[in-house]
Amino acid sequence: MADTYRIIEFSAENFKRLRMVGFQPKSRVTMLTGKNDQGKSSVLDAVAYAFGGKRAAPEMPMRRGAKTMEIMLNLGKLIVRRTGTRLEVTPAKGEKAWNTPQAMLDSIYDELAFNPQEFALMDAEDQAEALRKLTGIDAELKRLDAANATDYAARTPINAEVKRLHAEIASILLQDGLPKEKIDEEAIKARRRAANEVNRNALAATVEKQRLAGALADAELGEQRHMQLIAEKQQLIERIVAEQMNFSTVLGWAEKVQQTVLNDLLNGSPSSTSDYGMSHVKEWLGRAAESATACAATLLKRSDELDVMLKDSRLTLTAAEHTEQSVHDAVAQARIDWEQAPSGEMVDTAALDEELERAQLVNREIDKRARQAGLIEQRRAKQAEADQLTRAMEDREEEKRKAIGEAKMPLEGLTVTEKQVLLNGIPVKQLGEARQILLGVAIGIARNPALRLVLIPHGEALDEDTLAELGKMAEEKDFYVWMAKVDSSGKVGIYLEDGMIKENNEE
Repeated sequence: MADTYRIIEFSAENFKRLRMVGFQPKSRVTMLTGKNDQGKSSVLDAVAYAFGGKRAAPEMPMRRGAKTMEIMLNLGKLIVRRTGTRLEVTPAKGEKAWNTPQAMLDSIYDELAFNPQEFALMDAEDQAEALRKLTGIDAELKRLDAANATDYAARTPINAEVKRLHAEIASILLQDGLPKEKIDEEAIKARRRAANEVNRNALAATVEKQRLAGALADAELGEQRHMQLIAEKQQLIERIVAEQMNFSTVLGWAEKVQQTVLNDLLNGSPSSTSDYGMSHVKEWLGRAAESATACAATLLKRSDELDVMLKDSRLTLTAAEHTEQSVHDAVAQARIDWEQAPSGEMVDTAALDEELERAQLVNREIDKRARQAGLIEQRRAKQAEADQLTRAMEDREEEKRKAIGEAKMPLEGLTVTEKQVLLNGIPVKQLGEARQILLGVAIGIARNPALRLVLIPHGEALDEDTLAELGKMAEEKDFYVWMAKVDSSGKVGIYLEDGMIKENNEE
């Protein structure tokens, strides 16, 4: 076990308000009493200055008007003496001497243990950190906090992605009653192509039917014209024959007249003329004969023309009659071809177009559903990542609570969090002053400094019960307590007046 120290004798001259004070503490709890400004706190400050040197030096360490100042602490194993700013540490016989006296004092001096009331003045978080260090869990808590900070930083963008995915999923609105599987658009398109092929064939059939109808009409028109030609030629032949018969009669009459006139002209007098002169008769007969001859010539010419026409008409009629049957057959065949040709019924593709449009709409909704399902799966995976990190952090928090719960606390009912220290569930800052003092003493003792001394600058809040607790704590832990307390009775502890001991009730 490391060496421990206690003050077995104290003396101070001309330090702050002290003139000359010296005593040997007899009790576990040494009380320095007196009215205000009589030197009680100066005793405690002298001890602090003797150990701490510059870091514990007051602004004016020497008593006003004094020329010299000295503080002496007898620790048994060594004597500490400060004369002004000079430090002297003298080891007892057989004890090791240090080359640097202040370093030796620093090794046995703990500021927080020295003055436990400093703990109550700390910020709540500083109190928590100090207690965690004291109990040995601070390093582990910091390790867990660092791991949590890493996981928290990793979880933050994951949570942001979960939130983004959630918003995107919510923005996808789906129709109700969608089928499980997508509709086969290709099958509908195949039916559409088949319908188009049927319609193309139907259109071609319709065009062919129309062409055959035109051919039939042309054949029927040709038949009509052929039969009309035959009828016309027959009528023409009949007219020619009739005209020829008339021409034959007229021609016979004309020839007879011509012969009669010629005979009369040759005989010298016409048969019906008696009173005209011969010259006149011959002249008339001559003209009549010329007219008759001309008429006969015209009739002969017309007769020849009718013969030609008759011959031509008969040839045409004969030819037409010979082809009449073929014309009838052509019309009959054209009718058969037209009647037997398919009509080419069209398929209504509008229904297929509507079916395809509905299928595409449904399939787009199914695609949206699939996308939503994919996003939901992404969100689930991301949420699982975040939850895993959350569980890891929660587990570490549980580890922290367990470490804190299992930590050996300097006082029963004492707990610590990241932010504050609590006693029986009450934050230190809300404890009464007496309880804060006892807590500070317990924490100071728990720090287990080599110097087994606790200084309490203001002990007025401690009543008989808390003083009893303090004494018991000091006895159990082998510590000594020096406490300054305002008390003007002169019957308690070491009573100081004007920087000197007036009554030492410990003697």
